[in-house]
Amino acid sequence: ATRAAALDLGGQVVATRVRNRWLLGRWDEALEIARSAGLNLEHTGMTITLPYLRAVEAAILVNRGRADQARRFIDLESPGMALKPMAAWARGLVHRALGQHQQALADLESGVVLFESGVVIFADLVLSLLAEIQLDLGNPAEAQSVASDLADLAASSRHPWSRHLSLRTTALVNGDADAAVEAIEIADREGITFGAGRSHLLLGSMSADGADSLHRAYEVFERLGADPWQRTTAGFTRDRGIPVPRSPSRRDGILTDAEARIARLVQ
Repeated sequence: ATRAAALDLGGQVVATRVRNRWLLGRWDEALEIARSAGLNLEHTGMTITLPYLRAVEAAILVNRGRADQARRFIDLESPGMALKPMAAWARGLVHRALGQHQQALADLESGVVLFESGVVIFADLVLSLLAEIQLDLGNPAEAQSVASDLADLAASSRHPWSRHLSLRTTALVNGDADAAVEAIEIADREGITFGAGRSHLLLGSMSADGADSLHRAYEVFERLGADPWQRTTAGFTRDRGIPVPRSPSRRDGILTDAEARIARLVQ
């Protein structure tokens, strides 16, 4: 394990594998790799990329409605400056899922301080979530300001992921259906599965005839096991008098709280 970790440049190869599976919607694989590799990295003392693996794990758990399991990432920090924004983003995700919006706001504002100091990597994640939380708190003007900053960042980086996040945030904050459509196009082209689902949900919720987008969103969230998002989509669908797709029985791979505790003890 030590040799393998050394050849992995401190976990950078593993982080790339986890990132690809996370974005492509292969969440169970991403979790399995992140957890096993994380243990190896801790064992060898090569913890540079460990915050990235933990942040992805936190994001998947939160979006699957497992904030109770993600609670252990509230104290997530990074020893390296480059990953501090992502650690702040993960803490914000968890605090928001636990209903602690003011603490989530503080988490993300620490990431914004880093961005303003020149740490650009992962700032798009921080800004996108910050805009959402400002909306949660009833601050649309602040959300629009953050969305504008994100648009500037995406324009300068020209990275498809940043562009997608910016468009999706603009669609949410401004009710911009065209932005949602463009966000979907980028997500489909780049294989950003969860982003595609969220963008379809936005587009479907803006239109009286959004049945197709709502059904697509529902299918994506069902496939990912993103139960909170699936329930939200079902609510929008019913509100429009549209039949909600039938769901299969409980998916494999989603641990109960007791199962998760036992798994951690075994690890």
